[in-house]
Amino acid sequence: MLVRNITFCKLQTFTNICLLSHKLYHSVEVITKKDLFEREQEKLILQLEVVAIY
Repeated sequence: MLVRNITFCKLQTFTNICLLSHKLYHSVEVITKKDLFEREQEKLILQLEVVAIY
């Protein structure tokens, strides 16, 4: 019984770690996408400013 509990515990911990890393991965992914989007917007704004100057 004890051995089973230990394995279950390990499995639970492993699952939790997996879920956590999965969440982290997804939030990082979202952040990078947002970053890229903002950078693209900045580029567009810069291009518009350059056009406005000329």
